[in-house]
Amino acid sequence: NDTESRKALRPTWVQTLNIMHPSDSCRSLTRGMDIFNVGSYFDLSCEEEQPLLVCKSFNGTSGTIRVYDPTVVEEVSIINKNSSSNVSVGSGAGSNASSWDYYQNTTPTKKKKRRINLLCTIDAHEHSVTRMVIGSAGSQSFLATTSSKGTIVRLFGLPRGDFLWEFHRGSRSCQFYSLAWSGNADRLVTYGSSGTVHVFC
Repeated sequence: NDTESRKALRPTWVQTLNIMHPSDSCRSLTRGMDIFNVGSYFDLSCEEEQPLLVCKSFNGTSGTIRVYDPTVVEEVSIINKNSSSNVSVGSGAGSNASSWDYYQNTTPTKKKKRRINLLCTIDAHEHSVTRMVIGSAGSQSFLATTSSKGTIVRLFGLPRGDFLWEFHRGSRSCQFYSLAWSGNADRLVTYGSSGTVHVFC
């Protein structure tokens, strides 16, 4: 029935991921229209058996990528040791202390957060990651990445993040505009500011 279908498709907020590295800026977002290109800051596989989410990492280096399983959600308790509140002392009748005298109540507080399952962290490049695209061939999934240097395309196996191979596009730096897999992930195509298209098999 339609009502049950709507309930099943209702989106549920789980977690906010910070995919902007401190080295990123608004200028780098709009340079070369990066924000509108597939794989600039994250990619999501469409495999029903093993859906994966890859994204840039706020922590670590600008060349770090995190791999998540968005279907596995866990609840974790976080202790906030920095929580504090100002509590008035001496404001009662007969007290010599001013009502403006306070002490810091630094009692730790607990709160629960939902998080999707982090599978692995990949140190993909020494320079900032500019493209990341997931490709699938049967039961195997691959991640192709490029960096701001623009000379190398690296391949990793998913979900473990094992390094598999690297392709050399050229010796001169280049800004990648596009990175895409073929339908069965047996070919990888790149296009960039050098004006050339590269097909890797």
